[in-house]
Amino acid sequence: MKTLKGWLYAAFIVPTALMGISSCSKSNTAPVPQQKQYTISPYNSTSQISGTVNFTQVLNADSIMVTVKLQGVSQDGSYPVYIRQGTSLQDGLVAYNLGFVDGANPTLTKEIPMVFSDLANYNGCLNVYRNPNDTVTIIAQSEIGANNVFKAYNMYNPVNTSQINGQFRVYQRPTGSYLVVRIDTSVAHIGGTSHPARVYTAAGDRAFDLTNVDSVSGVSATSLPDQPYNTLSTYSGSIKVLLSQAFQDVTLSQGQFK
Repeated sequence: MKTLKGWLYAAFIVPTALMGISSCSKSNTAPVPQQKQYTISPYNSTSQISGTVNFTQVLNADSIMVTVKLQGVSQDGSYPVYIRQGTSLQDGLVAYNLGFVDGANPTLTKEIPMVFSDLANYNGCLNVYRNPNDTVTIIAQSEIGANNVFKAYNMYNPVNTSQINGQFRVYQRPTGSYLVVRIDTSVAHIGGTSHPARVYTAAGDRAFDLTNVDSVSGVSATSLPDQPYNTLSTYSGSIKVLLSQAFQDVTLSQGQFK
């Protein structure tokens, strides 16, 4: 009888104790919020402001905590920060107004309604502006989400008469690439509604067409699912923006893939 009681005791007590240990072990493991950080760079050579923007998952909520930290700001300055739709070349609509970075304490934190898993594919950028009265002049900027991996190239007028400078960027996408062109159409007052944009081979042959450049915004944005990022970002050729369909022999601005 004693032997039988011993077996019964062991059969009941030992598994129960082990379950208790396992239960305690599991309850002590707290979930860790996911994070993603991007670099904020000066907008141009005249700006000295840079920093970081950190996106932290808010657990048990469909939201993200955004923390912006700036360097090189004036202590008495106040710097508006927006997240905009689209790439930094596109001047998209304001998606999130994050508020202002105070120059005396240049850290801003704001919670926004976004699921963290959506951040990786988010087509957006972050802009820092000069002051609350000037939310046009950008002083620092960051590509975020899907736009974070890119390569930039400068553009210029080939005969140096119209001074139509610009830039184009090749962005990585899960399938193919996204190519955005932006030229300064305000300098030359070239008119018209749009301007053809094309990619040419190194030999000067027409490779493929892009979306026309809008004459007001100076922007062209083209999805290229058949052009892998690693191939296009190292392409041996150029992009040309032409005056119009009727005057395709006049190049407004061009840039080399380098």
